[in-house]
Amino acid sequence: MLKVTVDCEDLFTEEKKTVDLYFHLTEAELVSLNLVENNKFTNYKQNTNEVGSQEILLFEKLIGKAYGKRTSDGKFIKNDEIRDEFLCSPEYSALLTKMSTGELSVQQFVAGCFPKSVQSKIKITDDGMIELKEK
Repeated sequence: MLKVTVDCEDLFTEEKKTVDLYFHLTEAELVSLNLVENNKFTNYKQNTNEVGSQEILLFEKLIGKAYGKRTSDGKFIKNDEIRDEFLCSPEYSALLTKMSTGELSVQQFVAGCFPKSVQSKIKITDDGMIELKEK
């Protein structure tokens, strides 16, 4: 699970607030997303030479699939309503700003969303790509 803290402004009151955001993909969600997206996560390095609209849509899909809310009883809840609410929030905008300014690496974000079992099998190279570690 990845926790990202962002600073943003309430749309209506203009109050500044600090919010913790949580992201996690199960192995089943990662496999499903990878299959739907023609193995773009398995072949991440081969698909990062050029960032176009398809990569942006893929990244937004990953964020939406991984975002959820922690409950007081220790559960992590994800559904369409929670995702849609987040994707049109100032928190989402603050997350993207944090990544676009380099405060949060896109590669670290993506790798942080992966389940622990997958995180142990990947590495981020010196040129910032995500690769599967050699066995």
